[in-house]
Amino acid sequence: NSTVREAIGITERPEPTGMGIWRTFVPRPEEVVRTDLYYGGPAFIAGYCPTGDSMMYAYLVEAAQERDLTEGPEIMAELAAGYGGPWVEIREHIKNDARVNYTHFTQHLIEGDWHRGRVVLIGDAAHSCPPTIAQGAAMAIEDAAVLAREIIAADTFDEESFRSFRDQRVPRARVVVENSVQLGQWMLDGKRDGDVPGLMH
Repeated sequence: NSTVREAIGITERPEPTGMGIWRTFVPRPEEVVRTDLYYGGPAFIAGYCPTGDSMMYAYLVEAAQERDLTEGPEIMAELAAGYGGPWVEIREHIKNDARVNYTHFTQHLIEGDWHRGRVVLIGDAAHSCPPTIAQGAAMAIEDAAVLAREIIAADTFDEESFRSFRDQRVPRARVVVENSVQLGQWMLDGKRDGDVPGLMH
């Protein structure tokens, strides 16, 4: 939902993909020392990731729906009840009035120029995808690296440099956006034999 994208007159906006995600930060159980994902159960994905010595990020992915955020901790705790291991302790922290967030997954890819004048969009402003293959931040860093290379290499930096940057990035961005959306769609459709490693490659 880039403010800059709107301000420079690029009208493409992210579209919902049909999935929603509950997110929260809670105290980290001692047994949690790495990122883990659970597939299936009451949510499509239940995951967590340590963020420091004492805290962690936990999330649950479901089919998108309108949710009453005043009941967020209760709803998220109920979904978490379908998982064991560290989720038992995570659930207790959620129930104790943890701050939770709920958003819908979205996706978009700007098909035209990513710039207006000397303002250029990169990262989620130019292309966004659901985090199903966890490439959002990586894509933004790649954009920045390619844009920097174009700026350094240009004798005269002009609109063609921006277009060259965009032309290099669109094929890769398209693959990541489409594959991220496809993986989510397989979950929504209950497809259990999709080529997930192939998509993530």
